[in-house]
Amino acid sequence: MQCPECVEQNLAQNQIGLAFAPGSQFSLLCKEPISSVADVRGRAIRGPVSVFRRWAETMGASPITISANEVFDGLNQGLVDCTINAVGEMSNLSLFDVVGGITPGMPGGTFGGSGIGQLNLDFWLSLSLEDRKAVARGMSKATAFMVTGYMKQEVIDLQTARDQGIAIVESDPDLKSATEAFIKDDIETIKAIYRDDFGLEKVDEKVETFIGLLEKWKALTDPLDPTDTEALTELYWTEIHSKLNLETYGLN
Repeated sequence: MQCPECVEQNLAQNQIGLAFAPGSQFSLLCKEPISSVADVRGRAIRGPVSVFRRWAETMGASPITISANEVFDGLNQGLVDCTINAVGEMSNLSLFDVVGGITPGMPGGTFGGSGIGQLNLDFWLSLSLEDRKAVARGMSKATAFMVTGYMKQEVIDLQTARDQGIAIVESDPDLKSATEAFIKDDIETIKAIYRDDFGLEKVDEKVETFIGLLEKWKALTDPLDPTDTEALTELYWTEIHSKLNLETYGLN
């Protein structure tokens, strides 16, 4: 709806994009509790993507790159002090035996690159209008299911952590302020990456559009129970999939 270039790039691969889903906010999952800039400084922190490695370096930590499958061994053997992941990965990666402290929502952010609604273009165009609508509705539900699934798992894993004596700590004001400053400064880095490395045009305009959409969706989702799949499904349908012109989407 906001990025015709994205649609065109998908079409060039004989695909059409109908849904993309993030997980829950990234948090610090550490061998011991961490809540301040001083706590972070000097630590070896595994960042799943470059923005989190830049955050770690800015905070005075040593950014580490290992795959998710290596996180358990990395923490267990002392190769890393923390990993930045969604809290729900405590179960997914079996981290309860190697994590001693969780700092929820720090540094924040999420992974939004899961293309759960990528369809073959020929298949999409072969569908009747009624069937396309059914698929689009299904994409609203699939996206909501994934998002709320992560949120439900976070609730479960936080309680399991408490039951096992793992400390759940809040980041202090200095760490929050330092992180907010990093986010503002890093916008320019992100612009440069997309402009210089990927040849994206009108980067400033796209960033402004994204920030506006972020604020819009914060306002739309804040009143919702983050584990309510049906409510989020209806929101996605109302705000996104019902607004697509299903007769022409994929033909442009």
